[in-house]
Amino acid sequence: MSVRYAGRGMSRTVLAGTALLALAAFSCGTDDHGVPGSEKYPTAEVCPSKKTLSPRAVFGEDVVGTKLADKTLVLTFDNGPSAATAAIETYLSTQAIRATFFVNGVNALALTTVLDQTAADGHLLANRTTTDDDITQLSPEDLVKSLADVDDLLKNRTPEAKLYFRSPYGHWNDAAFKTIAASPMNKYVGPVAWDIGNQLDETTGSDVECWDEENGTKTVEQCGDLFLKQIRERKKGIVLMHDGGGDQANTGEMLKYMIPILKSEGFKFARMDEIKLVPQSQTFPGDDPAGPGDPATPGGGETTDGEPDPCLTP
Repeated sequence: MSVRYAGRGMSRTVLAGTALLALAAFSCGTDDHGVPGSEKYPTAEVCPSKKTLSPRAVFGEDVVGTKLADKTLVLTFDNGPSAATAAIETYLSTQAIRATFFVNGVNALALTTVLDQTAADGHLLANRTTTDDDITQLSPEDLVKSLADVDDLLKNRTPEAKLYFRSPYGHWNDAAFKTIAASPMNKYVGPVAWDIGNQLDETTGSDVECWDEENGTKTVEQCGDLFLKQIRERKKGIVLMHDGGGDQANTGEMLKYMIPILKSEGFKFARMDEIKLVPQSQTFPGDDPAGPGDPATPGGGETTDGEPDPCLTP
């Protein structure tokens, strides 16, 4: 299958890697930044401590957020930190929204204090490799090092049980999977894909492309409306935005436009570690299998061992 990714002002088509046909049910850790349902974080219920349901490991294909309750969104930001990150994460924190920031190692080296504050405000830091390279073109040694260098930056900032990674541009193949799976970086869950925000056209938004002069430069409202249109159509999912890779100040302003609208329409938000992910090959148009937050569906709201699902998102 193909995935289109908006990066550096252009869409890219990539082939997903060899599928591993296994349900992605991951262990949940205790909330390390707040109490579920508290005044600070009222929008997302966090998984309590629980035994591991299946091994946490890299997958042979993209994992996505189809198994979510309707009107549940996971906001993710790529390619930061940058000068825009502080404003983005601070605004979300004031709105009691915890997001997931996929860190670019090169950008992070000079902005470690931003990483510290982002984590302290309850957001999850994740791994987007050291550079903005197509990792399928790297040697095995360089690929592992690219993840390991960012892993060093995440130490003491991201709990060991909550490690996720995303491949730049969504590029992924069997060779990359086998390399990471055989390395110490196999502790990461991923590659995490996205459901919303993949390209700029008349029905979908892409913040990187919206602010690109080559595309006519959309206004904050115009770009936000495209994101809202896709969100309303899909009803739920992982949203791709950017806090780096260019001047992303407009992304912060777009969030200030979108968040009040989404809240008024009943949308709620979760971090990556508060949901369950499913391999992309197990998603089909019009066929949304039972998952967290779907208690009305037979089998929904339960784990693979039949116990109540600890990762329900209200």
